[in-house]
Amino acid sequence: MEDIKEVISKNIATIRKKRKLTQVELSEKLNYSDKAISRWEKGESLPDIETLHKLSEILDVPVSLFFEENAFVEQEEIKQNSNLPNKIIVTILSCFVVWIIATILYVYISSYTGTKFWQAFVWAVPATTIILFYYNKVWGIAKLSIFIRSLTLWAFVTAIYCQFLNYNIWIMFLLGALVQVIIVLNHFIKPIKPNNKFFGIFNIKK
Repeated sequence: MEDIKEVISKNIATIRKKRKLTQVELSEKLNYSDKAISRWEKGESLPDIETLHKLSEILDVPVSLFFEENAFVEQEEIKQNSNLPNKIIVTILSCFVVWIIATILYVYISSYTGTKFWQAFVWAVPATTIILFYYNKVWGIAKLSIFIRSLTLWAFVTAIYCQFLNYNIWIMFLLGALVQVIIVLNHFIKPIKPNNKFFGIFNIKK
């Protein structure tokens, strides 16, 4: 059993990061200095019970969660696993709607113009990848992001090429390759975070 002080410190840091808040952002919401947040997370000091209660409201967790070992991690895993079937069903149904619309367009245009608009199904592919990209961003796996972005890119490139097939615009694939390089670099290069100590002097609290 870990020391209760260490448990509370770890939980404050873990929950803050899960809520995607920096120490500065949390300190502003709590009306404390970011140094105080840092001391709590290092276990050098602890917030009083009133501050813990306010923390629980800001971070949207029960106060009791701060006192339990790995409670937040386990709770999040259970929540994600329980919602997984619903997420899969919503994603599949959304993609299914896209292909129904593509089929309706194909039948409608074929019936009234006599033209076999097979490109409707080609355009359904990038539309499907956009849906996958959206749901993956909302509740999916970050590691799949680069794969879905790449899939969306090449689906669009292929759709545009097929739409204007008579013009043989092969240059679209060259442009797609350049964009692909940008996607890969953007995925692996981490953004530089501003120095909070430097920019903190410009923060004006209300």
